Amino acid sequence: MSFIAARPRHAARTCGFRSTRQCTAQHHYPSGIHHTLDTWVTHSRLERYNAVLDDSIFPSDTSSRIRETVRSKKSEQALAQLGDLIHDAGDLRIALDEFVSKRSVKGVRGVESLARKMDVLGCDRGSGVDLWFALIAAYGRLGRLNSVSRCFKFARSTGRWFGGEKDVIYTNQFLHALHSDTQRLFVRFRQFMQEGAVLDTGSFNVLLKSCMKEGDTRRAKMVLSWMSEQRQQPDGISYSTLIKIFSYGNNFDGVLYVMDLMDINGFTPTDEVLSNLLVACGSACQHDTALMIWRDIKRARGNEPMPLPLYESMMISCNQASHGERSLELLDEMKEHGLVPTVKAYNLALSACRAQPGKRARPIDLINAINIFSEMKVKNVCLDQFTYGQLFEISADAEQGQIASWLHKSMVLDNIRPNVIISTSLMKAYIRGGMVDEAMSLFRKMIWGPATLKPTGATYRTLAKELRERGHVPEALQIYTAMRKAKFAPNNIEFQKLISAAAETAFSSGDAHLQQEVAQLCRISSLSTIDLHGTSRYEARAAVLCVLGMIVTEYRQRNKAPGPLTIIVGRGGHSEDNKPVLGSVVRSMLVDLLRFNLDDTEDEVEELQPILRKEGRIVIPSTVLLEWLQGHKS
Repeated sequence: MSFIAARPRHAARTCGFRSTRQCTAQHHYPSGIHHTLDTWVTHSRLERYNAVLDDSIFPSDTSSRIRETVRSKKSEQALAQLGDLIHDAGDLRIALDEFVSKRSVKGVRGVESLARKMDVLGCDRGSGVDLWFALIAAYGRLGRLNSVSRCFKFARSTGRWFGGEKDVIYTNQFLHALHSDTQRLFVRFRQFMQEGAVLDTGSFNVLLKSCMKEGDTRRAKMVLSWMSEQRQQPDGISYSTLIKIFSYGNNFDGVLYVMDLMDINGFTPTDEVLSNLLVACGSACQHDTALMIWRDIKRARGNEPMPLPLYESMMISCNQASHGERSLELLDEMKEHGLVPTVKAYNLALSACRAQPGKRARPIDLINAINIFSEMKVKNVCLDQFTYGQLFEISADAEQGQIASWLHKSMVLDNIRPNVIISTSLMKAYIRGGMVDEAMSLFRKMIWGPATLKPTGATYRTLAKELRERGHVPEALQIYTAMRKAKFAPNNIEFQKLISAAAETAFSSGDAHLQQEVAQLCRISSLSTIDLHGTSRYEARAAVLCVLGMIVTEYRQRNKAPGPLTIIVGRGGHSEDNKPVLGSVVRSMLVDLLRFNLDDTEDEVEELQPILRKEGRIVIPSTVLLEWLQGHKS
């Protein structure tokens, strides 16, 4: 006889029996086994006892074994072993749910094949129909809509779906499986209405959910008209979804229409509907309307305390409408009424401490944020990643890198793992607080750290911008170079401003290394020619400054006289005689900074030096450059 090592140690003792014989007798094990078990327990160690018990004696948890098999093995291996573990439709449902969690289409198809072999799907009603529509739901969650239609077509053709009142739950499951494809869903729904299939409010809610995903207000109004035709009244889910659809579509008039529709239908808004209304008002910056709804809610409830979700929704509305101080008042109000704020409420209060758009951060904002953070610590509120992300952003707004560093140490003690967004906010706070070395050190840890902490394109662009704006141009160029190596597309405007700042710094400081980096970025390969075709004003100025700076470096270090410099600009189609046209930024730089005369006529400033013009280009003679270098050197 074979046995399995799944029996817990000291099993007889934990069962409440004095001997193995009593335990086995109680469970009616096969005759003759008592002496065998007594012998094994008496003359062997417990490890040997655990290794000799069979499934037929101590049944194992089949559900757990199915879940463990699917989770721990590849789909092919799991399916090969599930044939011996699955015995009925319930086991198939467990395996199906696990494969869907793994996003394994192959696993779901394998479960369907097993069900066909076991002839479970052949049942006319009951478990067979449930399993068919469970397969339909699984294919829908995995985005395999053709498989959804195939399964439904088979279920319908074999008489497992009739579209009657008893089939409404299956109808809604099928519609929900199609909700990711709005057009296909609406086509199928029209067919159901034409065929006279029984539909309920839940069926129409599936349509509204699909409209919400795309912000399709036109189809949402169509659904309302269909509900009226089918004499179906919207419920709380319907109104909440409608409010979200119009809000996502930036149609606040539609939100007001939903409010009027509830009054016409005599529907008393639920807390969920009211919460969505408040948030929609905030998204549209209609703070006065939100306050009016809020006062009506409080008046209708009288002395009854307001639920916490409504407070949180009103705080969201205030934050969206840039009324952070009102959000902080709501936090105090809910505590006065004996409500215990959740971590979400505290996080919303921290968001309210952020500097409002178009306004500078105030010292009081950082003080309020630290007080909220301290209160959360005292009340043992479970802080999360969002909490510290907001605190780092507030520290960055206040340019307090030291406080951000202190908060980071607290995050480590709280055993909260950072993510890319939190790390980016922390580095921003470091840079604005003058702690550039700490920011660059954290950036290097992200580069060489785990895949979940690898910098994103937004991280690179944020750091490059912050470093450039605070005069740390070489470090900003390092970030930009790393971004290009990581194959992230640069932001054109930020890139141009960075190149321009780097060229200015290299020109004024004479940093040869920085000049070479700018020359590579501007694709400059010669000190005698600059091609400005297709360049922006920032790039054109940077290229000219870079070449002039490199000419100065060559002259100072090697005492090498420059040759003529040709600036290729093309001919201006609307200029007089199609003369070459130079951008205003570069022109003003050459005239004001370098004292070059770009006019054919005599200039009022006599000391400006003349420049030779050729077709499509401007040539600065070497004598002019040498005279400028001698003056620049002195």
